[in-house]
Amino acid sequence: MAWLVDLLPTGAAVGNAVWLLATFLLLLLVVPLAALGLPGSWLLLIWCVGTYVAGGSAISLWWLIAGLAVAVAGEVVEHVLGIAATKKGGGGKFGMWGAAIGSLVAGIVGLFVPPPVVGAILVAMLGAFIGAFAGEAWFAARSSKEALRPAVWAAGGRLAGMFAKILSSGIVALLVALDLLLDWIWSG
Repeated sequence: MAWLVDLLPTGAAVGNAVWLLATFLLLLLVVPLAALGLPGSWLLLIWCVGTYVAGGSAISLWWLIAGLAVAVAGEVVEHVLGIAATKKGGGGKFGMWGAAIGSLVAGIVGLFVPPPVVGAILVAMLGAFIGAFAGEAWFAARSSKEALRPAVWAAGGRLAGMFAKILSSGIVALLVALDLLLDWIWSG
């Protein structure tokens, strides 16, 4: 059995292999987690920041800053699109607040609605719709017919926002993967 122990890598090689495997798994999960409404890009970026702070040379500061900027932009766009769409559809501040609160609550509930990705998307859209409709009908005292248009726009805006966040998560994963690939090419 001693020959087997001699074949296995030790020390830094094992640590690097485990780090690379964990990073690769996170890269594969970023977009599916974002599609579920979970913070996929943030998990990857926290992992990379931890690596950078711990002295790892695989992740460069500039690529990390670019990834953070894209992730922040994705979050902002996701939340702003639903609100802006409500306004574009003729909604007021109550409809916009309703869309924001409804999609937030429904986004959490949607994590438990099957099928995984489709359920989360449909429930978040429904939450934005109901929130905007309730805000316009109850708080702004508009008729059901008048509240319907901003609510439909809110649901569409929420859908567009979710796709924007999924896209930004994919870009974050691509930035990290490119950084790793370029480091591997130039180190060899």
